[in-house]
Amino acid sequence: MTVNAITILSFFLFGLAAVLVVITLSLRRQTAPGTPQKPGPVSTFVRTMAAAVPQLQVELVGIERDLRRAGNYRPHAMTEYLAARNGLLLAIMCVALAAGVAAAKNPDALFIIASVSLFALIICYGLPRMYLYKLASDRVQRIQQGLPDALDVAAMCLTGGVSLRDSLQRVGEELGLSHPDVAREFDIIRVQAEAGSMRQALRQFAQRIDVPDIKSLSAIVGHTERLGTNVALAVKDYADNVRRARRHRAEEHANKMTVKMLFPVVLCLAPPVFILLCGPPILELRDYLSTKGVLPSEIRATPATPAQTAQ
Repeated sequence: MTVNAITILSFFLFGLAAVLVVITLSLRRQTAPGTPQKPGPVSTFVRTMAAAVPQLQVELVGIERDLRRAGNYRPHAMTEYLAARNGLLLAIMCVALAAGVAAAKNPDALFIIASVSLFALIICYGLPRMYLYKLASDRVQRIQQGLPDALDVAAMCLTGGVSLRDSLQRVGEELGLSHPDVAREFDIIRVQAEAGSMRQALRQFAQRIDVPDIKSLSAIVGHTERLGTNVALAVKDYADNVRRARRHRAEEHANKMTVKMLFPVVLCLAPPVFILLCGPPILELRDYLSTKGVLPSEIRATPATPAQTAQ
């Protein structure tokens, strides 16, 4: 085995080992929100790997918000996410360095390797962020879709004389299969309400999801509890309002689709229609002008020979 092959194999194995270690650490069993973890050599390695690439404070806030919205409430979720992404970047850099060492005597191959490595680094840096944002958006959408049904069940429980905290537990049991994200959030609200107050638990729920519907629900339920009015009626009215708003958003989206479909119709369907309608008259006009000698000889229609006519 040559020196270049040994170098490539060494760097590749090192990068693969780094990726496997980071992925193994990031896929640990999820713990409940707020559970303390003892620091150790593994967590120190993860923190070191997470701090390898500097991040702006605005970007860190956005990553933390998307992790909460995606349902990852582990205390070190952002650190593990950054460590996994930086570990992947490190592995690509190691492989690129090994390939560059192997192709050091070929300038053309070195330029190609540098270009491909830069493109791979950009993709691996931005793709995890896009994937996390997609997970968070899908989960928030599922919560918004299941929220009216959950509020209907909670309103029925409240009408039957069950307290708000017990009704949330009942909702979590009933909707665990149909709307697991809503059931999990309601269980978290119930646990936080037992530790503090329902108003504070709903406020934290609104901060986790960070959508207008949840913020309005938190404000309505908190205002109703503070005034001592009928909570069941307020929850039922709010569920109807959410359904109505969702129907309006669907209608608005459908109305926008007609305008969006105009451009594909014009760009894809109009040219073939114009060709079918205008093609035959243009060809007949060309034949007529060529027979009258109006057109130049190079664009006249070539007359058919007697042999071609016989065929």
